[in-house]
Amino acid sequence: MVTLNSIREKNTNKQSFLNTKITKNTLSQEEYEEGREVFLRFVKPINEKSLYNYFKECEAVRS
Repeated sequence: MVTLNSIREKNTNKQSFLNTKITKNTLSQEEYEEGREVFLRFVKPINEKSLYNYFKECEAVRS
């Protein structure tokens, strides 16, 4: 956070996305939970295995 604040101070472009500060959550609690569920079902297993092995398992399930 210190680095981001330092960049914001040095950045002279007022329209830069680095100067944008989020004042409220952009996701509702339901959207957050849904995204978390998708992450746990799909992304996490892929990260824990090699992509090749993951697709082989998917192929075996579909067969």
